[in-house]
Amino acid sequence: MIGKTLQEAGFEIEPYHAYVPSFGDWGFTLASHTAIGEVSDLPDFMRYYSLSEDKRMREFPEDMKADVAIVNRLENQALVQLFQLEWRAFNDD
Repeated sequence: MIGKTLQEAGFEIEPYHAYVPSFGDWGFTLASHTAIGEVSDLPDFMRYYSLSEDKRMREFPEDMKADVAIVNRLENQALVQLFQLEWRAFNDD
């Protein structure tokens, strides 16, 4: 939903995710006014981030791909409603 909202606002987006120790898998959305390309060169001093890691961070298994086509707006509060719905489902289990 965040990515769809950013696109609606005119941004090019690139979703990615990373495993954060002690917190699990986190998702992010990179947004830009210009096209977002692939990373082709990195400084030598990088210890964690690599070209192969960048590629992995941009790939999502089928069960993690975005399936929400709703744009979050002030008048619909769609993100808040989705959060509450999913939180209730998590707590009811």
